[in-house]
Amino acid sequence: MPGGPKLPLVNEASWLAVPYVEQYPQVTVVHLIRNPLDVVTSLVRIGHMDITSTGRGRDPFVRFLYEHCPQAALPTPEESAIRFYIDWNRRASAVSDDTWRLDLLDFNYIEKVTGRVVNPGVPRNTNSKPHRNDRTPDFSGVPVALWNEFTDYAKELGYEL
Repeated sequence: MPGGPKLPLVNEASWLAVPYVEQYPQVTVVHLIRNPLDVVTSLVRIGHMDITSTGRGRDPFVRFLYEHCPQAALPTPEESAIRFYIDWNRRASAVSDDTWRLDLLDFNYIEKVTGRVVNPGVPRNTNSKPHRNDRTPDFSGVPVALWNEFTDYAKELGYEL
């Protein structure tokens, strides 16, 4: 979000911040992205897009997601995950000062920019846990127009799906 002096660096990594960051133009926002297909696969696999009573519909994170991105309420979890990924990341990009791809992070650059030591040796599963709703996504039924929008957006971000 360009313009005006920025506050001192405070780290917060949360997709939950997107709806609120517009209220704080003095905050520097770095949008972190990762492979879109990995993200939507994960969202479906862990049940984050299942708003049915047998899914995670009562989960506060799922309710938050649909409250702030109601257009993601589509017929299948795969369609919902794709719509959410596109819309949420476009919204995050609109309020960010910079976008960094997690797969291309240069830890020396981050330390230089932030003045903080970064530990790239943290295991990738540090922020993961077993999921009760594991399911394999099936993207074959996703409408062609939505899939094309998704792959085009992935290309904008530098990813080939």
